[in-house]
Amino acid sequence: MAIQLVGITSAAGSDSGDTTVSLTGLTGGIASAPAAGDLVLACALTNNAGSYTPTITDGSVSYTAIAISSGIDTSRANLRAMRKFMSGSPDTSLVFGDTGSAGDGGAVLVFVFRGVDSTTPLDVTTTVANGSS
Repeated sequence: MAIQLVGITSAAGSDSGDTTVSLTGLTGGIASAPAAGDLVLACALTNNAGSYTPTITDGSVSYTAIAISSGIDTSRANLRAMRKFMSGSPDTSLVFGDTGSAGDGGAVLVFVFRGVDSTTPLDVTTTVANGSS
């Protein structure tokens, strides 16, 4: 089976609490929600002047980290990319942690794919580069 895009969704991050993103309104692909066996790739990004790592969960279980990057000075861009294969009862939402403090912007983006090899979903080594402003 070829890899297919099930759909995508996105939202602005919140500086005052978690952001819950629905997985039942996906667009741009073959379905509006993930099915068992689908791969969910979730990314959270924030600009935070402190040392901060965005969090991504399905409400109870953390996703597997693909890449985590933090800026190295006071103009930090913090990224967390995570993945999870859906079980027999696919998640209907994701919870992204807040951006760290008031005034810090954030964004979340979710891609869902079907037909991805569950043994080796990424066939390359993840490389993360941190830089200064």
